[in-house]
Amino acid sequence: MYILKVLVEHTTLKLNREFLYSSEEKVEIGVRVFINFNNQKIVGFVIDVFELNETLESYSRRIGFEIKPVAEILDDKPILNDELRNLATQLSEHYFYPLIGILQTMLPPSMKPKHVALNSPKIKYDEFYKLNKEKLKDEILSKNAAKLLLKFENTPVLNKNKLSKSKTLDDLISRGIIEIETIEANRYKPVITFDYEKEITLTKEQEKAFEEIAEEKETSTFLLKGITGSGKTEVYIKLIERIKLENKGSIILVPEIALTPLMISRLLSYFGEGVAVLHSSLTPAQRYDEYRRIAKGDAQIVVGIRSAIFAPVHNLGLIIIDEENDDSYKEDDQRFLYNAKDVALMRANNNNAKLVLGSATPSVDTMAKAKKGLIKLVELNNRYYDVDLPNVTIVDRNDKNLFSYKSSVFSLPLIQKMKKVIADGEQVILLINSRGYSNNLQCRECGEVFKCPTCNLPLHYHRLDNVLYCHHCEFKMKKPTHCPKCNSEYFKFGNFGIEKVEEDFKKIFSIPYLVLDSDRANKTYQIEETLKDFNDNKAQVLIGTQMVSKGHDFKNVSLVGVLNADTLLNFPNYRSNEVTFSLITQTIGRAGRFEKTGEAVIQTSYINDFVIKCAAEQNYQKFYEEEIKRRKMSDYPPFMNILSFTMRSKKEDMTKKYSETIKNYFASLLLNDVTVLGPSKITKVGPYFLNNVFVKYKKLNVLSDQIKLLIDSYKNEKDIQVKINLNPYNY
Repeated sequence: MYILKVLVEHTTLKLNREFLYSSEEKVEIGVRVFINFNNQKIVGFVIDVFELNETLESYSRRIGFEIKPVAEILDDKPILNDELRNLATQLSEHYFYPLIGILQTMLPPSMKPKHVALNSPKIKYDEFYKLNKEKLKDEILSKNAAKLLLKFENTPVLNKNKLSKSKTLDDLISRGIIEIETIEANRYKPVITFDYEKEITLTKEQEKAFEEIAEEKETSTFLLKGITGSGKTEVYIKLIERIKLENKGSIILVPEIALTPLMISRLLSYFGEGVAVLHSSLTPAQRYDEYRRIAKGDAQIVVGIRSAIFAPVHNLGLIIIDEENDDSYKEDDQRFLYNAKDVALMRANNNNAKLVLGSATPSVDTMAKAKKGLIKLVELNNRYYDVDLPNVTIVDRNDKNLFSYKSSVFSLPLIQKMKKVIADGEQVILLINSRGYSNNLQCRECGEVFKCPTCNLPLHYHRLDNVLYCHHCEFKMKKPTHCPKCNSEYFKFGNFGIEKVEEDFKKIFSIPYLVLDSDRANKTYQIEETLKDFNDNKAQVLIGTQMVSKGHDFKNVSLVGVLNADTLLNFPNYRSNEVTFSLITQTIGRAGRFEKTGEAVIQTSYINDFVIKCAAEQNYQKFYEEEIKRRKMSDYPPFMNILSFTMRSKKEDMTKKYSETIKNYFASLLLNDVTVLGPSKITKVGPYFLNNVFVKYKKLNVLSDQIKLLIDSYKNEKDIQVKINLNPYNY
């Protein structure tokens, strides 16, 4: 008899512990089991097993409660390897999150330790007919049989649908002349969308960067800072090649699904095979197949977005995080609030692997670590084709003389430059970092702004569908005809979005254009089609949200227009300067990447803001020096870390009570280098009352035990939920 230590599928803190079950047969650690729990049949995950040296009855009497048997063992083999199970335990400790929730995050839908996963796609098999030539030697064939076997004249194997069912076929199968062979199908195959060279020749600067990383023995984490167009991807590929020669695997993270076709094309063009993809645009069946292909060792190279950091790569030797400064690597919305860069560092340390953080505009946090010598800085300061960075023009959106009656979106200088570029047969990229027609809809009479009933955020107006749309929770409603507050039928729009850009573009230009935003291209194949059409010069203008701002390599783009550089600048977030600088600099970098120097136009209402000026000059060092001073003055990262507690309850008094409790708890500890901020004003989002308390601290290990004690004090409370977020990006 065996005793299993099992985690139940519910991700509540109250149940974040092991439960004991029995099994007559030996069960491996890391498999899923069906269990009866609290009168429900649910899924559990086995974290430990030991064999009893006594009867189950005597063991139950000794520990004081009855141990129930598992209802069913769901897996023959562990669904997670030892490395990832150990990582999950590490992450649970670090992020103060239930272990089962982390395991569920790590695995694809079909393999998650939860009940709904059992209805997800399973392994698909393809059946083939195979000719057994040995059996054929001694057999006498009828005319029909001989005719049927002619199908195998040029191949020993046929797909099952190539032969129709018949008595002749059944007879040949029964005699063993034709055998049925079952092969596991793969429902996703990465393809080359863009043509890239199969050979890569590094410049002297790239070769130096490659050697610095590949030959370094003391340091395992690197910041590869390369200006836009400097060829960071070529260095990545050579590093992957070196690791592959050592029979080790690599993970490459990109910030956007839009960038996966480009990276996949580069890797497949160079390596030919052994490349797998993991991201949310794949179907559950495709993710299941790709995950298992990686786990079996059939793919040594994995490309994906944030969650691909959990890929079960064999003998992991290298992790690359491209555009490491991007917000998308931090999960701030779903249950398990992790940062892929933190996870990558843990995996790199656990596997003695190298971690490369690449960017033209590194995050302030990462650069600060490099300046302190905590990670090694490697730089690429020249463009691959030795072309100058684009020439930049700043246009003041407050100057009405620079805009005509035709458009409030396109300035006259931008229109003039676009007309010349189009006439020359070259291409233009236009960035507007806002979906829909307008970022809000407001009553002209009383000023009422339409907000999401669930999130309490302004609803964006989408004119194409005539709906108000929440970009956070996807709530939708038809555009109202009257204000619900004062009954007025007159409305005004907020800042313009991509639909308004299209509307004005068509007033000025009568040429085809392409659009890339998540409303009209939210699947990989749609993104691939749009990018390939633009790459193939099927349109001269590409209008897009931030999906067009980074990573793309179009030879014919000579002009970039940033239509409203202010959209993020005034956002109430300590990282708004960094995000704005990066977005503008990266977008400008799409122009003139090959033989001809490009141009860029930045339209802004803040022409003297240091962020705008630094981005226009593409001067990262100047930006960093100014921004790091501001961070130090305000005790923001990297000088202090931030821990946020979000209280959520249907009872306002409970939200208020626990907000005060948590604030007073940390204040009472009287710890050095710990500051408590809040609670903030209580807000009502849907049926819930929310509030926040923030704790600024230098070292997490100083607070870790106190946080665990705090969790113990409220984890059994039914009427309150507390979400803990380490260094939130939305602060």
